[in-house]
Amino acid sequence: MKFLFAVEKRMPPEFFCPISQEVMTDPVLAADGFTYERSSIESWLKMQRNSIICNSPMTNKPLINRTLVPNQALKAVIAQYNSGAVTNIGVGSVANEGSSNPIDLD
Repeated sequence: MKFLFAVEKRMPPEFFCPISQEVMTDPVLAADGFTYERSSIESWLKMQRNSIICNSPMTNKPLINRTLVPNQALKAVIAQYNSGAVTNIGVGSVANEGSSNPIDLD
């Protein structure tokens, strides 16, 4: 259901958790450099609890630790997008609230 809503809104693929394939509401950054939905990556880590080495769900390479850091920037962008404040998201640009012109960050 969340996925269909996201597709209808044409949400950027970066908003989707690579594990659950759903739009993230509590994105966290893992030691592999990828962002995941907290509940999804926590479940992944729990499944590997008895393993000496925990592997990344994206690369299958060992994670150097199991620390999860909140990705506040992505969470804020997703919230702004959902509220309609951000209308155009592309690599290297963001749109101003109330403006249809992107700001070039390069």
